[in-house]
This record gives sequence, C-alpha cells and structure tokens, in this order.
Amino acid sequence: MELEKAKVIARKVVKELSPYCDKIQVAGSVRRQKPTVKDIDIVLIPRRPPSLPSETYCQ
Repeated sequence: MELEKAKVIARKVVKELSPYCDKIQVAGSVRRQKPTVKDIDIVLIPRRPPSLPSETYCQ
C-alpha cells in the first residue's frame, strides 16, 4: 500500500492502543518513510496488568 494510507492506519491503531500502553511507536517501513509499505509495524510496552477490553479483538 502507499505510505500515506499506511500512516493513516498506523495513527488510528496507535490512538486506539495508547490508553493501554506505557509506550507505543510506529516502526518498520512506515517509520522509515518508504514509498511502498507491505505491513505496519507497531512496537509497544503494555501497561500492567493487561487491560485490553475483549471487544478490541472482535471487530
């Protein structure tokens, strides 16, 4: 996919997961600003204890 589309998706994912993380960051080809992106890498440190609601996985 094109970089701009990947950046939009990455921002949405980061926004949704941020409340559950001590730190979260986009990585990989999106971070490196490659014109074509095959996948979106997100690196995070979750808050303890894990508190992701189950509906997060059911969309």
